[in-house]
Amino acid sequence: MYIDFKCSYWERIKIPVELEKEVYKKITSGKANSTNDLFNEFVDIMSYDYELLYDTSEQLFPEDNNGCPTIEIYDEGDKAYNPVWTNGKY
Repeated sequence: MYIDFKCSYWERIKIPVELEKEVYKKITSGKANSTNDLFNEFVDIMSYDYELLYDTSEQLFPEDNNGCPTIEIYDEGDKAYNPVWTNGKY
């Protein structure tokens, strides 16, 4: 058996000085809401520092996830990856 836990964490991207104003505008205007948005918009920043801040990880609960599961238990022999138990509903 294995168990998956859904968590929240912070991501960090180092923005080059020459893009700071443009990136700031995208974020504050709501046109970019994630690291993926920034990577898609500014392909060049993908070569800059990106890090997942593991020490900021927080457990999520179904009420944080629109009632969907945040813990799933799987039978290791089930190749369809259907959970045998969850703490929420899909």
